[in-house]
Amino acid sequence: MKAMKELRDSIDCFISFFHEQIQSIASIQLSKPGDCLLFKKILYVSMIDSLSKAVSPQLGNRSRERFVGFFKSFIKWKYSEKISLPHLKAVLENTSHPDYSKLKTFANSQSAKWVEGEIIELDKDPDYMDVFDLWPKDGNGKPKSINICRRNITLNLLTHGSLFYAYRNTLVHEMRKPGYGLDWETKKEPYYAIMDHLEKEGKLSRSWELVYPVGFLEDICESVLEVLEKYYKNNKIDPYAFFNFGTYWIEELNASGD
Repeated sequence: MKAMKELRDSIDCFISFFHEQIQSIASIQLSKPGDCLLFKKILYVSMIDSLSKAVSPQLGNRSRERFVGFFKSFIKWKYSEKISLPHLKAVLENTSHPDYSKLKTFANSQSAKWVEGEIIELDKDPDYMDVFDLWPKDGNGKPKSINICRRNITLNLLTHGSLFYAYRNTLVHEMRKPGYGLDWETKKEPYYAIMDHLEKEGKLSRSWELVYPVGFLEDICESVLEVLEKYYKNNKIDPYAFFNFGTYWIEELNASGD
């Protein structure tokens, strides 16, 4: 085990490195503003992914479990357990089972309160338990899933904590953000905004688009570093111990001599 001063120096070095990366990301400037926002978002969520490994390395390649667990335990976003109302309504449109009728009535009553043209913040999304109480359960008391395009959609997938992971996947693996929402650079909190769409038949449709603005991602990175610094120091944990540094690109080869 490292001496206390050496341990604190190691933690300070680790935290300082990521603070410097945040400053570097924030200072990126490109000729195309849209590309600049996209690249910043990709880098911020990649940073969050890296930090999640510095807490739960035992989860290995189970990236969803690691990322969502880290988000819930260390980021402590007040809206992480809120249910995205537009996503809820979209899921319910894929079932005609009468057991979901009360939930559909509830979802429609909530969406009727949203005024088109206004920016809707996430405090207007329903609480998890309000939806859970109305969602049909199986014999074990767990919410049933709804099969959509051969995927079982569960209630947990509709929380913002889970949606953030879906957001991370699209950014990192597809180099694009999901949805069609427009970023307002002055906004620091996620929101919904109405968007018009021109369909193939020439018809106009509208949708509520969810936006996680770049300022929100930057704030998450800053705040989670404060939480992690206290966590490492209080528990006498060296974050570098969770990474294998060395010559080889196959990570296990660098740890084989330990």
